[in-house]
Amino acid sequence: MWTLLDKLILKGIVLDRGTLLGDTLGLPGDRDTNLPDESGNLDNSDNVRRKLLREASLVWINFTHIYQLPLSIGAVNESMLVNAWSTGVAFQCAHDQPVIDGFIVGYRGTLDESFQSSRLITIPWKTTAKSTAAASVLSHSLTAPFIIPQNGGNRYKPWHVVIHMDLAGSSAFGAGPHCQLTCEKAVRPKQAEEGGQGVWESYAETDEIEGQRYCLNIRGYRAKNYRVLIGLEKPFDTLFTRALGCPVSEFVPYAEEARNSMLLD
Repeated sequence: MWTLLDKLILKGIVLDRGTLLGDTLGLPGDRDTNLPDESGNLDNSDNVRRKLLREASLVWINFTHIYQLPLSIGAVNESMLVNAWSTGVAFQCAHDQPVIDGFIVGYRGTLDESFQSSRLITIPWKTTAKSTAAASVLSHSLTAPFIIPQNGGNRYKPWHVVIHMDLAGSSAFGAGPHCQLTCEKAVRPKQAEEGGQGVWESYAETDEIEGQRYCLNIRGYRAKNYRVLIGLEKPFDTLFTRALGCPVSEFVPYAEEARNSMLLD
């Protein structure tokens, strides 16, 4: 981690926009899971948590590096996902990409059986770093891109997980948790709403079906929010404060105000 931070990120060799935390879900009983606890959370979250852990136990992730896409994307070709899975690539999207910041490729099924490209899925993420919590429309509208089959046929969108990391948000959900897990289909936002790229071509059209999706929505960036950071707080604090654009999180609102005033000028 220190090598990544000191030798690559701080020297500008690796782009750290849209930082991704690995092992976000963890395994049942694993202290590193970032899913909400089985008590004290929003209604029905216990059932959703257990359902996701069951389904995620069948998904394999294989990536060793992140590739920066040069252009924004809509639907993705199955062949692109096959190449990514085979070479260990995750994708960071272009700066002007609607809806998502990047995605990992996963494979649903057992690895000792014949490979089927139709079992590949995407796991998109989105990061925000404003001092106030992101509007709910953002997490409700996060979705994976549609997939175009290699051998022709209609595009499709299987069930998937989306991750929203609201790094500078400090408010809790409901009675207290800083992590919310929901299971619902994505809602196409109105163009005028925050984050509302309603024209993105990877929302379902009239004759299509939006794939069922789990949304893991996390506010904050400390170890209490991401338990995988326990023991690594110092390097990740340095990494995330760079993403926040201000070394002291309490000063983020003032830094935002200063940036906005300069843009207006």
